[in-house]
Amino acid sequence: MITAAPGQPLHDALHQIGEHSFSQLPAYEDGSYLGLLTTNAVAR
Repeated sequence: MITAAPGQPLHDALHQIGEHSFSQLPAYEDGSYLGLLTTNAVAR
């Protein structure tokens, strides 16, 4: 599973989203779910 992490540059997360044609990317830290990065949230 591809995920985002706190402190990860937004550019890197957006690259993963674009590379895999995702619209959402879950964020985890130390195995704990933090939230969901979405293309809509980034556009806002």
